[in-house]
Amino acid sequence: MNIVGHQKQQKLLDRIIKSGKISQAYLFSGPEHVGKFTLALEFAGRLSPADDKINPRTKNKEDAVFSNKYNFNSEKINFGVRVNPDLMIVRTETGEDGSFKKDIPVERVREALRWLTLTPAEGKYRVLIIDNAHQLNVQAQNALLKTLEEPNPRNVIVIVAKDEKKLLPTIISRCLRINYALLPAAEISQNIPAGTEKSREVAFWSLGRPGLMLEMLRDKNILAARQSWQQEFNRLFDGSLDEKFKLAEEMAKDVRISSEKLEFWQALARENFLGENRNGTAEKNLALAEKIAMSLKLLRETNANPRLILENLFI
Repeated sequence: MNIVGHQKQQKLLDRIIKSGKISQAYLFSGPEHVGKFTLALEFAGRLSPADDKINPRTKNKEDAVFSNKYNFNSEKINFGVRVNPDLMIVRTETGEDGSFKKDIPVERVREALRWLTLTPAEGKYRVLIIDNAHQLNVQAQNALLKTLEEPNPRNVIVIVAKDEKKLLPTIISRCLRINYALLPAAEISQNIPAGTEKSREVAFWSLGRPGLMLEMLRDKNILAARQSWQQEFNRLFDGSLDEKFKLAEEMAKDVRISSEKLEFWQALARENFLGENRNGTAEKNLALAEKIAMSLKLLRETNANPRLILENLFI
């Protein structure tokens, strides 16, 4: 797996594996796209590695062939050359329109917890990864907590979350916590292949997130979208009131994408504040970064009307 950075966390996981002292639950927390889920997959694969033989439980040989596309709604996930039957992943599902649902329902968690009670098919452990765990609803968290309160030495649960404040304190207290932070710009740059076109832009727009860097290296359209967001940012606050209201209305239709865009705008405001005030005064850019941060908090943590939040930001 392509893991960028987080050497300290990788060494800790190495020590855990070598010691054999495996906790029942781990909490990988930190910003989006920093590599938490990738490391969770790598850790799970080492806890319960699949052998090279075809599992007779799979329907046919094709089911066991490695694929880069993980099937997140299945009880199996591919590792190396075959399917690992001792790993399940629960994460936010997508709706019919392709958008992510707002929470992970209790039924999905209960299904996974029932699977977890079965004897490992091949390895020493059954491993459950709960990705986007900050989106577990209250019922789902309570169901998970009950399992954490009755540990099974053959089970390992890895909880991956960008905002652990949304998790019950009783869940957090039962996990070994491993925190992940944004990477320094220099470390991001070191992992961009030499000769990459627009490597400086890729490094900047990664914002310390190796996952975003890898996405932009794979798909040039992602970098182009970020560049258009930069142009939009540069002209946004000088536009007419009508233009601002139209943009707020459009952005309110997809809060997830809008939140991502606001994160980039916040980074731009900070860059302008620290980068010799290229656009506007230092005070203006600092105030703007703080205002964007408040708008992000309202979008993510309240039920306030997204359009009104955005209109207030743009005015």
